[in-house]
Amino acid sequence: MDDMIPAPTSPFEAIRHTDTSGDFWTARELMPLLEYSRWERFEEAIQRAMTDCAKAGRNVEENFHLEAKVSGKRGPKQKDYRLTRYACRLITMTAQTTGSAAAQARTYFSDRVDDAEQLLDPELAYREWRHRAILSYMAHGYSAEWAERRVDDIAARNALTQEWKVRGIAEKEYPILTDRLHMGAFGLKIADHKALKEFEVTYRGKKPMYKGDLPPAMTATELALN
Repeated sequence: MDDMIPAPTSPFEAIRHTDTSGDFWTARELMPLLEYSRWERFEEAIQRAMTDCAKAGRNVEENFHLEAKVSGKRGPKQKDYRLTRYACRLITMTAQTTGSAAAQARTYFSDRVDDAEQLLDPELAYREWRHRAILSYMAHGYSAEWAERRVDDIAARNALTQEWKVRGIAEKEYPILTDRLHMGAFGLKIADHKALKEFEVTYRGKKPMYKGDLPPAMTATELALN
């Protein structure tokens, strides 16, 4: 019989600890896995995550328990945090980590969170969506600044159309309102803006029809105005 090859273990699973209070991770062990070499920089990410935790109405102390441990057999105590899965998840969303390490961390800490938690914490769900969307655009070659502007533009658009819907505006009116808003921001209709950017064009009778969406062709400054 062939030897069974064990499935690879996630590096985040390898540093998981368990006691009577449940699973937890330590910041010092998590830091190198998120590709941080300096504690000071990593603690900045932790502090941002703690702020998000407080904004979400969660108990910061329970999720980010401050500890101090002796380095080696002797030596000064090192600052450390005992982190819940929720805390680790927030850190992965605020850490300046990209590539495979970020993807593995988000997958590991997100896959094991109950859907009910996201329903109870819509702000966390939004932040996770925003973080993933930004990384997705960056993976396609866009700059971090452009990706942030584009994702915020999408969020603003969704909020706007939701407001229109609540106010009873028919969906068929959305393009007209959008064009008016675009005129206010740029002094151009959307079609004219596409023409300025030399979009591929076909004709319906004498009317030009431009192929593609405008936002992916806009600059970060244009997206901010939008």
